[in-house]
Amino acid sequence: MSEETNKSTKDVEELIANIQKIIIESSNAMIITKDKIDSQLINITGTVKKIENTTEKLIDSMNTVKFTAEENKISILDMRKVFNELSENINQNSAVSQDNCSSIEEIFATISEMASQFNQMNDQLIILSDFIKILKGSVAQFYTE
Repeated sequence: MSEETNKSTKDVEELIANIQKIIIESSNAMIITKDKIDSQLINITGTVKKIENTTEKLIDSMNTVKFTAEENKISILDMRKVFNELSENINQNSAVSQDNCSSIEEIFATISEMASQFNQMNDQLIILSDFIKILKGSVAQFYTE
């Protein structure tokens, strides 16, 4: 019995040694796995931070584009207003120019009419001058006779 007890004790000791060996190997494997997970978590955290930074930059860029678009819209509206005012001024100037052209045409018509009247007066003055010469000649004849 003692032999059997010794053998059983030895078997139990071997079994305990094997269990301890398995526990140590399992523990080491768990430590290695934990280190790998920790390393991956560090990598994931770094990637998340890069994504956050990139997202912030993208948001800043989008806000800049939005602000620029709003400024452009305001500028375009201002330019449209200026162009409308300019167009209105051009139309007013055109109307004034047409009025001026009409006035100039009337002035030219009046000048032409005056020139015609002056020509008629000149013709009448020539006739009158000839008549005066004839009268002077007649008066001179009347006095000499």
